[in-house]
Amino acid sequence: MRRGPRYIDSNFKENISLDQLAELTHVNKYYLVHSFSKEYGVSPINYLIGRRIEESRHLGWRTPITPCPRSPHAGFFLPSYFSQSFRKLEGISPMEYQEAQRAARERDIRNNNSCNFCSFIFTIVRML
Repeated sequence: MRRGPRYIDSNFKENISLDQLAELTHVNKYYLVHSFSKEYGVSPINYLIGRRIEESRHLGWRTPITPCPRSPHAGFFLPSYFSQSFRKLEGISPMEYQEAQRAARERDIRNNNSCNFCSFIFTIVRML
């Protein structure tokens, strides 16, 4: 059964079906879903979707383009399915995720700059 997740992790950008996974693992597809779900706590298809969403989070969200062009690079062939799956798994839309990432980066920059400024001021005060 360990071949299923390894295959998914290595080929998540491809169009993977239950029939392919069943053939690969040499079991009936209904047994595959049952045993995979029991062992990993999620169905093979949901595991695949999760892996694709995980990959999409690492695909350069700093760029100003909309998230949907990233979907084929993460294995989603329909942008609407990518958005639907992303929202279901993350609880927010890809655009909301991108905006939250941008806001967090800006907050980090402000915090780091203010900390650097404080360090500079404390250094000057110590010199006096």
